[in-house]
Amino acid sequence: MDALTRRSALAAGAIMVPTSCASSGDESVSAAGDDPTTIAAWVERRSDGLPTTYDELARLPHEAQLANFAAAAPPKKALIYRGYFEHLAARRDVTTDQRKALLRSAALVSPEWYEPGESSSRVEMNRLLQAAFGEDAAWIIKTVGPA
Repeated sequence: MDALTRRSALAAGAIMVPTSCASSGDESVSAAGDDPTTIAAWVERRSDGLPTTYDELARLPHEAQLANFAAAAPPKKALIYRGYFEHLAARRDVTTDQRKALLRSAALVSPEWYEPGESSSRVEMNRLLQAAFGEDAAWIIKTVGPA
């Protein structure tokens, strides 16, 4: 089995693929395009109904993903990040060691990651992913990682 790499993940289109996402009513974030001001306004109007899981977030266009993640409270960010690691761990192209590192990292995610300062669990997550993914670890962490 080939290991999960940035290249294989992008080729498979499995991570943070921009697609349109209809919201409740007739308004769709895809209509906002890539304009940060328009996306920020959309996020503000939808603050009670923002995505709370990785799967929901992944259906949004990339710029909206970033804006939604940034607007989320720390507990929601942690939930999304946990789901992201679990999503990657479920892929067929991850090795056993990569899957173990991803699932252990998912268990380490906490809302405290989004407060100032360094947490020991975040340091451990970085170590686990670096050991399992090498140079791709930074990309995996950055894709949905702590702000």
